[in-house]
Amino acid sequence: MRRSAWIVAAVVGLASCGRDPVGRTYPGKGAVEQDYPGWAVVGTFGNAWPATLRKVEEGQGSISFTRKDGSRHAYPGFDGYRMKALFFENASGAETVLVLRSRDKE
Repeated sequence: MRRSAWIVAAVVGLASCGRDPVGRTYPGKGAVEQDYPGWAVVGTFGNAWPATLRKVEEGQGSISFTRKDGSRHAYPGFDGYRMKALFFENASGAETVLVLRSRDKE
């Protein structure tokens, strides 16, 4: 296997094992959804693609976070579900945030 193909396979494997591929650049929302098959998108802020995953925040049953522009957001009422906020940034510095919940209750 070529080195670049191995690196891509390793990154995809990390996402499916519960580790988020911070530093990976995604061409769009669909590619992120493919890397998170056990998750459902419940919120989207921005649409600046391609973008690099720069940080992840997690919660249980709810999640709240502050965007780069200072706006605060909260997603309560997801009792029994794991939550994630994925923060992306494109080459111009524009932010995109995807809010995810686990497909199954835990």
